[in-house]
Amino acid sequence: MSGGSIEAERAVLASVLINNATLDTIVEIIGPDSQAFREPIHQVIYDAMLEMAFTGVCIDAVTLNLFLDRPGGLSEDLEQYLAGLIMELPTSAHASHYAVSVHQDHLARQLWQLTEVVRSGIKEKERDVAEVLEEAERGLYSLSVKRTTSPVSSAPELRAMVDAYLQLSEDGKDRGVPCGLPEIDKVTMGWQKGDMIIVGARPSVGKTQLALNWAFYAAQQGVPVLFASLEMSRMQVGQRLMAIAGQLELTAIRDGRITHGNKTRYDRATNIVNKLPLWCDDSSGLTLWELRSKTRRWRSDHDSGMLVVDYLQLLKLGGKQRQQQQRYVEVGEISRTLKGLARELDMPVVVCCQLNREADNIGDHFRRLACLREAGDIEQDADLVFIVSQVNGDALESYKKQYGDKTSPDDVMAITLAKHRNGKIGQFFVWNDKATQRILPLSREKGSPAVATTAKLPYKDDEGDVPF
Repeated sequence: MSGGSIEAERAVLASVLINNATLDTIVEIIGPDSQAFREPIHQVIYDAMLEMAFTGVCIDAVTLNLFLDRPGGLSEDLEQYLAGLIMELPTSAHASHYAVSVHQDHLARQLWQLTEVVRSGIKEKERDVAEVLEEAERGLYSLSVKRTTSPVSSAPELRAMVDAYLQLSEDGKDRGVPCGLPEIDKVTMGWQKGDMIIVGARPSVGKTQLALNWAFYAAQQGVPVLFASLEMSRMQVGQRLMAIAGQLELTAIRDGRITHGNKTRYDRATNIVNKLPLWCDDSSGLTLWELRSKTRRWRSDHDSGMLVVDYLQLLKLGGKQRQQQQRYVEVGEISRTLKGLARELDMPVVVCCQLNREADNIGDHFRRLACLREAGDIEQDADLVFIVSQVNGDALESYKKQYGDKTSPDDVMAITLAKHRNGKIGQFFVWNDKATQRILPLSREKGSPAVATTAKLPYKDDEGDVPF
């Protein structure tokens, strides 16, 4: 393998000397890192070629030799060596094939180095085996995604994608994963693939309740859902699911008081939950790398999917990084990784997040976006950010204007769409049935929960239509 790799390296460099234009193709495959080459002399030549191309210098045996005949370059005369490369290769037509061989050999060397790191880590008695395993998973993942770039798309291809998107509407199909709240779905068009949706709230306000309702509704529509619960146990998640599905009081399920009158509802909940494509992971102390690994394996078994993480601040990087980085830096890396995971697995990722105490003193719910706890890059990475709160401050005034005094604000939850990368922001009010844990649309006409609502959004565009 080594001999073949050296020959492929020489062929790659010779291809550039014959035809400078092949360098672009080679860089797309190998990348700009000269460490992809096994031989040190080839690393120096490749670096020089990249620098010359960047500065617009023509690359041939003479100019390359002159370029390297300087401090930091090679002391030996390369002209004969470079001329020999050209003599060995009559054409540059197969440059991409040689580049693939060099790239694969580089990956093989990196994989071998990773195995050595793992072996040495296991031998260190003071190191935890779980930490070594985590390091191995990170290394393997890094190798698996390295140098994976999307192909460029032509304008007609982009137009075809938009046509297919619009065709879904004509066919009456959802273009995203619906959340079950018509006003929100009307603005967002459902959760889109590759999007990261943040649900921010102060403790005990209802972010987990809302996220679980979204997960339940998505699963009812046939969308596979993975609910990563870092705060609640599987039992607690199961109890809430049964309460939502059967319209049962959560306290009755917790206390084991399923009376004869509630038995029919419990049986109905059982039938519903048994058919849900919903999975729950309540691993304690779950790290980011464990979550990513589990999600990737789970996603490989399904054609589509949605991930819900409850909640971000309980997620850790794990390993040495946890001790070396400040918390806001760690949260920033977690946020970027979750956004990357959404794009990689082509599915929406809903992430619950706590707001800091300053949110309690801000009446404007849109400004509470700045109160994401240990924010890092959360606001920047997110495609949508929802702020969940009680109906108070500016939200109370808005609620009274829209609904009057038909319903007590105590039974209502304010959901503020404070950031929307692809649309307008807005504020919504929903019925919060704390007893059964259900979140339902709010009917303006009746001032009560409704299965469906024709209520208009709290804003309209210039023509009075709901914006996409």
